[in-house]
Amino acid sequence: MRGMVTGGNNGTATSAELISAIGSPAASGDTQSELATIIETAKGDLATSIEAKITAQASADFGDAALVDVLSGKTFSSETVGYLKTGTMIDRGTVSTDITTVAQEVTIATGKHSGSGVVKISATEQAKVIAGNIKSGITLLGQAGSLVPMQTATGTFTPTSTLGYFVKSDGGTYGTYFIEITSLTFTPKVIIVAPTSEESMPSGVFYGELDFGQHSGYTSARAVVFRGTAVDAVISIQTPAVVNSTGFKLPVNGNYYNVSLTWIAIG
Repeated sequence: MRGMVTGGNNGTATSAELISAIGSPAASGDTQSELATIIETAKGDLATSIEAKITAQASADFGDAALVDVLSGKTFSSETVGYLKTGTMIDRGTVSTDITTVAQEVTIATGKHSGSGVVKISATEQAKVIAGNIKSGITLLGQAGSLVPMQTATGTFTPTSTLGYFVKSDGGTYGTYFIEITSLTFTPKVIIVAPTSEESMPSGVFYGELDFGQHSGYTSARAVVFRGTAVDAVISIQTPAVVNSTGFKLPVNGNYYNVSLTWIAIG
């Protein structure tokens, strides 16, 4: 460099001018020691600049993938892990799972998946999700329910001396005492009426005397039973007999006057 520095105006450059040309500040009056320091600083700055450019280019060329980002057995290079590294990502293939319980959770494992795996409710459990198994007014997994739960009500009633004239299935009428309930909130499908206790049964009433005058023998049955359209297939449900969503009015044996009766309505 000294051989090149010969003077200011003969077409050659001074040391200060050369140093300034590469981006480091130097003055014509700097000593050799000062110029040497400036040169070392310039060399360090240049090296740093070059390294930064190389790093940026490497990042652009190779990306930033890690080992777990690349399939096992495949090689790659990246700024993050270096050159020609082997990936560790597990190939899971096709993974499918059936859900069989309400609280079952399915964990999706890390790795490569084929995209064809399915997580679904098992066929056995799907078969249970039908309208008849779901309460009416409730929708479960898109299935609207139609099930109306069984409703029941019960109580006691003591017939008075007032008679009702009920139509028999043969068209005739039969005057007898009756039970009348007006506190229901559903229409019953079955109503059972029987003496509250054995002791309350009047004398002369046969067990099983369900047809209002013509007993059917000595059996353990001693109840008036309504099954949807008739009382023991003898009394038709027409005025004054009533069964609806607010209550019912049904005949009872004539000997049950002033006898406590227990009734059960099932809807």
